[in-house]
Order: sequence, then C-alpha cells, then structure tokens
Amino acid sequence: MKPREVQSYDALAEEIWKSAQALLGFNFVAQRQWYEQTFCLAALGDSLAVARNWDLSGLEAIEYALILRHSWFPDQIRQMTPRDKWLSLHEELAGLEMAYGAKQAWRDREATELDSNDSPEDVWRIYPRGYPVP
Repeated sequence: MKPREVQSYDALAEEIWKSAQALLGFNFVAQRQWYEQTFCLAALGDSLAVARNWDLSGLEAIEYALILRHSWFPDQIRQMTPRDKWLSLHEELAGLEMAYGAKQAWRDREATELDSNDSPEDVWRIYPRGYPVP
C-alpha cells in the first residue's frame, strides 16, 4: 500500500471537518470532538493497514479490522461513534503511530506545535483539547 502524501492528509482533514459541520450543525464542541477522533482514527487506520500489509486505508481499514475481530456487519460498524470504534480495536491500535504526514496535517490545521506530552490518544477523552472539563 502506498502511504498517503501530506497533501492528501490535508485534504482528508478538510473533508472530515466539512462532514462534522454537516453532521452536527452548530454544536461546535461536538463538531470538534468528532473531527479530531475521526481524523485520528483514519490516520491510525492507515498505520494499521501498513502494519498488516492490507490494500486498504483509513476508515476502510478500521472497518475491516472490526469485521475481522468482532464479525460485525459494515452497517453496524458505520453506526458506531469514532470513540467506540477506537475502543473496540484498542489492542490492535495500541503501539501504532500516526504517519508523519498525518501529524504534520494535524499541526498545520491546529496552527500549533504539539507538546511533547500530547498523544493521539488525547482525542479520546470526553472533551476535545482546548475546552474546559466541567
């Protein structure tokens, strides 16, 4: 499988952000959370596909892994939240790193350099980065 280029991660981020806006309307916190989790899940799907030598990428690789692991149907998987997909594949995704291009697109979109303590797993917390936890 050919890894995504930096430009296609930028395009992926933009596509996911537009989907978040269309799906979640004016709920900015929910948009942000869905965007961050979906982008990271797609990037981890790329890493999983490379590790398993699959000719898939992104969310397709995640769906395929869920089918293999749990024997769920694609329609069932597509109804799950990004966080539930990640949790269901935690063992498979543990230890995988997002590709450099994905990290770069993330940094460019966020307009900040990630702190050395930041982790892709931070997006699975209840509230997105930058928002106060009540």
